[in-house]
Amino acid sequence: GKRVFVNLAAWTLYQQNELVYVGDAGIVEENGKSIRAGLDFSTRIQLLDWLFLDGNLNYTHARSLESNNGENYIPLAPSFTSSGGLYVKFNNGFNSSVSKKFS
Repeated sequence: GKRVFVNLAAWTLYQQNELVYVGDAGIVEENGKSIRAGLDFSTRIQLLDWLFLDGNLNYTHARSLESNNGENYIPLAPSFTSSGGLYVKFNNGFNSSVSKKFS
């Protein structure tokens, strides 16, 4: 309808050199080739002329290409994230929003 916006995107990312942060050493080290693929789903619903509700769901499959199967996980790479919130559009040109992100 006129008050609902839905978006779905499929994507892939190939990196020739994955950089991984090593917190204990405080350095970034090279981790070889990697691939990531994912789906992003977002929606925005106009509840009133001035009030909007939005939500996003994101799934990512991230793996190193230079490690054995089962040992090819990328440290700290989230597989699922989401966010949602409310957005207010005032008549005087100002806007405001509140949102929450989850990993």
